[in-house]
Amino acid sequence: MRKVQKLIFLSSIYAVLFWSTVGDNLRANETDFFDQKDESFWVIKNKQSFIEASKELIDDEGNWKGNPPIPQYIKYSQELTEEDLPVLERWLSLKGLDCFAIADTKAEPNISLINSWYSDLEDTGEDLEKRNFYKLAWLNFKTTLNELERGAQSILPAPWVETNRAFQMKNSHYRTISSH
Repeated sequence: MRKVQKLIFLSSIYAVLFWSTVGDNLRANETDFFDQKDESFWVIKNKQSFIEASKELIDDEGNWKGNPPIPQYIKYSQELTEEDLPVLERWLSLKGLDCFAIADTKAEPNISLINSWYSDLEDTGEDLEKRNFYKLAWLNFKTTLNELERGAQSILPAPWVETNRAFQMKNSHYRTISSH
């Protein structure tokens, strides 16, 4: 009887060790998709990572499925297309994310795409706060400063300007101020 108990106990330990090892290997690793600048500022590696990480690391309710901590700032440096908008929406749904920045090499990345998307949603009566638009940063440094100076006269909502300002402050630690 003691041998059977010992055998069951050892089998249980092996099963736990096996599943903890296999489970870790099955789960997506954040380093597959991101270059991590610090604990809270992560940069998506490429377009494929932008798409795959949104599926692997964010559940349908916007919860983070990766290892803690949840990134507060995510920077995407590829050109955004209209086909990417559903993926971007998934990123914006991430709970705990303060800012998702589109920072490609253009002076104003995707200004027409973002404005068009924003206007379409506004025209259909969508609740833009529920869509987490305030988390999106896409202005360059100069335009962010201009919008801050305009204050209440800004064409953008104050929370959106603040997100852009916060991103520029965080990003300036890793890049020259004159660029994204």
